Amino acid sequence: HRVLMAEAGPDQHRPAHVKDVVQDLRRGTVTTFAYGAPLLDDLETAPRHRTYALSQGRWDYPDRPENAGLPASPNTGSLTRVPRHGGQLQTVVSGLDRPTSMEFLGDSAYVVTLTGTVLRIAHVSGHH
Repeated sequence: HRVLMAEAGPDQHRPAHVKDVVQDLRRGTVTTFAYGAPLLDDLETAPRHRTYALSQGRWDYPDRPENAGLPASPNTGSLTRVPRHGGQLQTVVSGLDRPTSMEFLGDSAYVVTLTGTVLRIAHVSGHH
């Protein structure tokens, strides 16, 4: 009865504006449970009931209207872990090139980038 959602925030995608939220369908409430990575674009629950968020990366473009909607800067994306009780996202792997989606199979994360490359990040729960 809960929906997990990553909010990218307004254009310029500053980490302070980006958050993971839980919507409780029974109560009609929305709660922020994690924050702190720029331009989040996917959120998945993995083995051991851990939740991971995918950040496309920093948005390093001048604050001009014609740049609205551009993807993040290359090689600034990351796979992050949501702490068990919420709070600041914890980086698992950084330096990813504009990841757009992920899926977990066992303890491996499969990440698709903006260019269509599929990356396998093995032993995700073992990363600190």
